[in-house]
Amino acid sequence: MRRLSHRSFNPTCLLLLLVGNLRLYRSLMRIAFSLSKLLPHRHQLVFQSSTGGKTRGGINGFGRVGRLVLRVATFRDDIEVVVVDDPFIDAKYMAYMLKYDSTHGLFKGTIKVVDESTFEINGKGDFGADYVVDSSGVFTTLDKASAHKKGGAKKVVISAPSADAPMFVVGVNETTYKPNMDIVSNASCTTNCLLRWPRWFMKSLVLLKV
Repeated sequence: MRRLSHRSFNPTCLLLLLVGNLRLYRSLMRIAFSLSKLLPHRHQLVFQSSTGGKTRGGINGFGRVGRLVLRVATFRDDIEVVVVDDPFIDAKYMAYMLKYDSTHGLFKGTIKVVDESTFEINGKGDFGADYVVDSSGVFTTLDKASAHKKGGAKKVVISAPSADAPMFVVGVNETTYKPNMDIVSNASCTTNCLLRWPRWFMKSLVLLKV
């Protein structure tokens, strides 16, 4: 199993990594929160970009997965979430759920509700996402997810199993991703949590046999 270096990440694999490692993120956030209490001054950890550019991303579906993707993105300087949408929740409730999280605590950034359908995060409310994470649970096929491309997105990552889109789990088969794959699936939360262990176990058996 080959591990990708930080420099070899393209934006699609980066979003796959964000969506696929939410449980790991939860553990890291708890550790960081505990450590922050031991420090005299709290500082926000920011992952530095190796390219200097920013990936303009959007999130469709602001449930558990969508909110965690946004929280992770705010800790990076190479991703800028420019639009968040959810067809089933109004902006006021979306802002409330982001700000108050019983697991991850208060959102450290600024949130401003503009109207019933718009809210700004950290003072930004512009549109124009090049990459979209669809965590709505609705657009799970190539045909449905292609609606994001019609809206201007270049790539779409579906945070759920798909009937026809290529599926990837980082640490298992992300090296088979091809640049011409504009719509991909990051499989399910359960798959991301469990699939790596059988793969590691089977690889260990092969090594033992050799």
